[in-house]
Formats: sequence, C-alpha cells, structure tokens
Amino acid sequence: MDIFLNVIGVLILLFWVFIYNPSRRMMKQENAWFESQNIIEEVYSKAYNDKDLAKNFIGNVVVGIGKKKDNSNVGYVYEIVPGKGIVESIILNPSEIEIIPEHIQNAKNNGMTLIDSLQQFRKKNA
Repeated sequence: MDIFLNVIGVLILLFWVFIYNPSRRMMKQENAWFESQNIIEEVYSKAYNDKDLAKNFIGNVVVGIGKKKDNSNVGYVYEIVPGKGIVESIILNPSEIEIIPEHIQNAKNNGMTLIDSLQQFRKKNA
C-alpha cells in the first residue's frame, strides 16, 4: 500500500510540475497582457505581495516600466491572481513610476489598493 501511495504522490507531483505548472500559466498571461499593451520589453519591475495593496486577498501587485515598439517607455501597474491572471491594470506615464513609494504609503494609510490610489491621484491632477 505504501508503494502505491508513493507512486500516486510522484505522479501528482509530476503532473503539477510539468503539465499544470501554475507559474508557466501566469507567465503566459503576463506575456499576453504585455502584447495587448504593445509593450515589447520589461525594463524594470517590482512585485508586491501585500494584501493591503491588492483587491484580491491572494493577488500580487506588479509595478514596472516597459519599452514600447516605438522605443518609448511606459509605466504600468497590474494585479495578478494565481489561477485568474491579470484582473486589473493601469498604464502610467514613466514619471509616475517615481512616485509609487508615496502612493503605496498613501494607499495603506487610506485603506485603498495601489491601483485605486493611482487613479485617484490622476483624477486630482487632471
């Protein structure tokens, strides 16, 4: 019986790693999002695994700068949830990336997500 359980465990592990592979699925979803935004290269990115900054409890917030086809840089913030993919995103001017630490603190102080904090900032400065 122990051998049977070990074989089943190994088969489940192999399925998880080589077939299901959630990290590979997330990479495909991220690549599809970059393509839809005409971003051809990531220049810089930082991920925040902070439930206070994301709308979804298990979501991760990624902040970065990407290079577009016309060689210009663009900032972005997106929330990605394992199994769901990118659930919300916002494109930023590159200069707005520099103020992200300020918005992180502002979002936490006001009980907002990072994306909501940035959108509120844009509305005030529009």
